[in-house]
Amino acid sequence: MSVLALAENERVAGGIVGPPAAALFPGLIQSAQLELQASLQLLVERARFLTGARGVAIALKEGEQFAYRASAGTMTAEGGNSADLDRELLRNCIAGAKPVRLSQEARDEAESFYLAVPILQAKSFVGFFELTTRDAEFSHEDIDAVARLAVFAETALDHAFAAEETERRVFAPEIEFSEPVAPVPPTLWHAPEQVAVAAPADPAPAAPADIKLCASCNFPVSTGRNLCVDCERDPSAAATAAAPPMFAGEKQESWIEAHGYTVASILVSALAAAIIYWLR
Repeated sequence: MSVLALAENERVAGGIVGPPAAALFPGLIQSAQLELQASLQLLVERARFLTGARGVAIALKEGEQFAYRASAGTMTAEGGNSADLDRELLRNCIAGAKPVRLSQEARDEAESFYLAVPILQAKSFVGFFELTTRDAEFSHEDIDAVARLAVFAETALDHAFAAEETERRVFAPEIEFSEPVAPVPPTLWHAPEQVAVAAPADPAPAAPADIKLCASCNFPVSTGRNLCVDCERDPSAAATAAAPPMFAGEKQESWIEAHGYTVASILVSALAAAIIYWLR
């Protein structure tokens, strides 16, 4: 099935109301050509305004010749007329693909100065601007201005070429799909559903072991032991653990209780000194 047939099938299957797909492309080509012609005419008018030239024309390559496509001012070259490639100005411009200035060209005594600026497409010479005047020689600024307009002309040619290439590819009978086109799966516009995964159950806490303390240093020891490993190696610690202190059952007095008389004496002396100082 060809590309054109596929486009027509899509139009019918989608319920699109309008002309067949084959009728759309000739209109596309015609629209592209009209846009190209309008762009070229606009560019020659702009070049005449920027440089002050009396006449400006654009010629594009058609086979082995260059045909004028747009003109303004004194250059009234009709569309389709071929440029005279024997002229030194155009011959040098085409050979070097660079802007060329000449003065007092023999073919036209009414004009004195001439300028040709190439139009390149993918580094290939596809046309040129031709300017004439008799007031003054074209300056470097004039050449730069026309060279920038040549870039716009290249863009317009690219658009027209793209339309022609589209027509060629669509209507070429040899362009067909050798294999059936696989259907495209629908696009998911939402995140896929996530399957809930049950969290693993926490293991049951182990029963606390029966922990005892070392009789000498209170370090935890296992069941059946009275001393830790270090205290067992220390004879003094083992003896201390075996014999509890003599007065272990007695209550330990605090420092204030042990020195209550001294504290009371200091407080009475301080109070007496304060009274004597107050009475003075």
